[in-house]
Amino acid sequence: MIGWIVTLEYGRYTKYLDTLRNGFETDGIDGGDCLPDITDVMLRNGSFNMTDFRDRRDLSAHFAGLRPQNEKIIVPISKYSSELIKVEIWFEIVIKLPMYYGLFVSNGYDSMDIIKEIGNESELKDIGINNELHRIEIIKHIQNLNTITHITHNEEDEDVLEQKEGIQMNGTKIRVISS
Repeated sequence: MIGWIVTLEYGRYTKYLDTLRNGFETDGIDGGDCLPDITDVMLRNGSFNMTDFRDRRDLSAHFAGLRPQNEKIIVPISKYSSELIKVEIWFEIVIKLPMYYGLFVSNGYDSMDIIKEIGNESELKDIGINNELHRIEIIKHIQNLNTITHITHNEEDEDVLEQKEGIQMNGTKIRVISS
């Protein structure tokens, strides 16, 4: 794993080798199959404690890129009750553009309700999303979000939501279904 990380972006992450090695050991990460599950938030906190936002964002995007495209992911909802974590899940799992999570949050888009208010691509360009295809993809997903009226995740209410976004909520779990 470390050997691969050193080759990324002409050795950009070499300065983190000891930190990453210690974090992998502390968290019991002994194979590359775990790398796609390491998020920007995990690199910032706990065993890794990487302080540079851009390095965390970009390294976690490299890790996420290792996930097979057809893999199904099940995430316990109890771990993700705060609005920021919901936004992070949306970027990482639903739209698969985790590199924009920090950009959105730093520009005040720190809840799904606020994100739903984005009306067009020019707003995304204003906050620094320069890739036109990414802007189109994000707007498409925001429009899909605006079709969702009720989401539940408690065991008493057994409603199941299956929208274009591929999110199914049932009981205490979110299941992201590959399309």
